[in-house]
Amino acid sequence: NSLYTMCSNTPTGGIDSSMHNISVSSSVIDQQLLSHWASVTWQYTKPQDVLLSPADATQLLWAATQLGQSCWPDAVWMQQYWAASKQWMFTYTAQAVTVTVWAGLKLGFGPPRSWLLAAVPVLQERLAELQPASACQLLYVLARLQHRPNPVFMEQLLSRLQLDSHQLQPRAFACVLWSLGCLGYQPGTNWWDNILHHLQQNVGHLGQRELQNVVFGLSMLQCDVPAGLRKTLVQHAQELHAQKLNAQGFGTKANGATAEAAPLESST
Repeated sequence: NSLYTMCSNTPTGGIDSSMHNISVSSSVIDQQLLSHWASVTWQYTKPQDVLLSPADATQLLWAATQLGQSCWPDAVWMQQYWAASKQWMFTYTAQAVTVTVWAGLKLGFGPPRSWLLAAVPVLQERLAELQPASACQLLYVLARLQHRPNPVFMEQLLSRLQLDSHQLQPRAFACVLWSLGCLGYQPGTNWWDNILHHLQQNVGHLGQRELQNVVFGLSMLQCDVPAGLRKTLVQHAQELHAQKLNAQGFGTKANGATAEAAPLESST
């Protein structure tokens, strides 16, 4: 999978235009060569003619997401891929299914509903394989596709997240809560207690967008947020607002008056 290899070997996941010793014309030529190579790759890996292994397909689609749009597969290639891969779904790992769907969405060609319905039983059987980050990614793509699997699937997926919640990055909490809010799925009390406990410890690491996603999820699910966590969320929102004012050059004080921080608002 040469496209994947080239992408992996490029520090930025694509053409590194930040290198000052490369001229503009050279960068353009490099991009043209890469686009041509990608075009050849898609031409000679047509899913209707070539049986791509799950690993090859995953690497190929992931590599495309790291490159410019000129290197992306077209709608015909993606439609052929979804159609051809459906019959081999049983050979895919949970990780491969998750990354493939995520990449398809990022490329603008998510899977058809029939493909997704075929993937859910495979995923449910292999959920234990997923690392915490991948479990978050799976929940995210389900939310993007507005597809809520059966209650048993959701319980198992959230149990997987709860088991390793101490390993989740702050942005992962935002992703999980946003996704649950979109799906309208209400976890059990024990799950909420565990996640809110870890969220309390990580609020300070949330960016503006992540904080908005957290509040969106909590609001959509009408979560009974503990007073301590609510206070921490409000304080962090005020801090982020003050930082934004500073970045814009206004500072926390203007004309001798202290700037007031914006209240915490739901992104709904």
